[in-house]
Amino acid sequence: MVLALSRRRLRDGTLTPDAAVKLAVEITRAGELTQDEYYEADALDDSLSLATSGTYGDLTAVRRKITEFLEQYEKFDEQIPTAG
Repeated sequence: MVLALSRRRLRDGTLTPDAAVKLAVEITRAGELTQDEYYEADALDDSLSLATSGTYGDLTAVRRKITEFLEQYEKFDEQIPTAG
């Protein structure tokens, strides 16, 4: 559910891809996701660090991959009421 909310906030511009992937890694470290989800989030976080530092990779491409990673949680977003 938290990743679905992260996806929602990413789409409405109140959360950056950078913050979203850091949050995803922390959630997976807490044991709330599968090991595969942890590895995917951690790899994206590593890619983000490398691209941000200019060491390796394209920052725009990494942020796009982070967005794609969060899209898999879209089905859970439908279960979360919106405030308003």
